[in-house]
Amino acid sequence: MISVSGMYSLYENEFFKSLIIPKPLNSIEKKLKKNHSSIKVVKGMIKDYIKENSELYEDLAEMMLELMRSEISFEEPNELKLKEYGEKIKELDKRFKYVDHFIDKMSESNKSALWRDYVLESISNLKKLRVDVVKEIKNKEAWNTNDALFVSYYDLYTKLLSSIAIDLAKSKKLNNRDTVVLAFVSFIYQVVIYAYIRDELDERIMLRRFSELRLIVLNATEKSSNGRKALVDILKDIPPISE
Repeated sequence: MISVSGMYSLYENEFFKSLIIPKPLNSIEKKLKKNHSSIKVVKGMIKDYIKENSELYEDLAEMMLELMRSEISFEEPNELKLKEYGEKIKELDKRFKYVDHFIDKMSESNKSALWRDYVLESISNLKKLRVDVVKEIKNKEAWNTNDALFVSYYDLYTKLLSSIAIDLAKSKKLNNRDTVVLAFVSFIYQVVIYAYIRDELDERIMLRRFSELRLIVLNATEKSSNGRKALVDILKDIPPISE
């Protein structure tokens, strides 16, 4: 079972709960307003995974946390492992296979618009909830490494989504980079926020995922260099606060 001993006022927030779901369910629901049979399936998934603490939600959360802790990263993607987890998720709930089928049938422009709407809604929620997150951290009696890094991670993640939103607005088709980044966003980097809120985030995982996210954001705005990559690698081994 997932621990709920962390940020008590936030762990039941529907947006934070939705961060374990690797599909844009809310955005899909808006696209399906005229399709009564399809919308019933998606509404059921939103109820099970966002609005209620069902057994399916708990099982999916454990699976996504396991993937977040794995050695898979944006720099060293393991496509077979990601595919394996994708199949596990479909086995957990056949409705995810239905959602994949729905997205695959969309035109490239509609698919791009779907993800753009999802990303923009996520950015809006992140910005709106940031004040509450900072307040909760400030109210803690003692800080650990995760607490010291979390707001920076939160802001980096928001910045990454903003760069993706700009790319999606410029094009009617998902390019290869955006497709790869969206996959890692959905399966790993947004799950870090969920794990912190739920007090399920190991400090070593935070350091590793923080350095990876920092490198992705730097690459989105600047040309990468071996020196910068080496610097980010060093960050993985240096705690940001003294013991």
